[in-house]
Amino acid sequence: MRLSHESIYQAVYRPGTTLMRPSRLAPHSPSPLRTGRDHRKAQQRTDRRRPRFEHPMLTIHHRPFDPSDRSEAGHRDGDLIIGKDQGSAIGTLVERQTRSTLLLHLPQRDSEALHDAPATTMTGLPPGLVRSITWDQGTEMARHLKITKTLGAPVFFCDSHSPWQRGTNENTNGLSGITFSRAPT
Repeated sequence: MRLSHESIYQAVYRPGTTLMRPSRLAPHSPSPLRTGRDHRKAQQRTDRRRPRFEHPMLTIHHRPFDPSDRSEAGHRDGDLIIGKDQGSAIGTLVERQTRSTLLLHLPQRDSEALHDAPATTMTGLPPGLVRSITWDQGTEMARHLKITKTLGAPVFFCDSHSPWQRGTNENTNGLSGITFSRAPT
């Protein structure tokens, strides 16, 4: 039998729970919680929450070519390699046909840094070598529409927990054995 945090919350908030007992600080409080609330509330108002990804979000199933088709240059698989203690990150973009790899320097691990890095790195490439990018559903690609607009290439997303859909990139990252840590400041 396992006990999760959700089970504890449900037990605390159940009407008529035996967990309710008056405390010295708030003997009149009908809630077992020090806040006095009788229900849980979200940490942020739902109308103020930012969605994880901008929409529309194109999936790998929207790509105009078969996953095994490598006949056309310019389609890239992307990923993020995280450094020691999650202190630093490098983005990788592997071209599917030639398997050439571009490394993206990321000063921070967020969507803004990941927008700037491909734009800086790929701006000098001929348009025929920047056709599409396929990435996983990590939060670093939350602003994918900006990348699409800047590069003129659509960003496609793999299905959740399906790294084999970007096999070229996963294989390249595994073969390179890249390990790094943040430089001392």
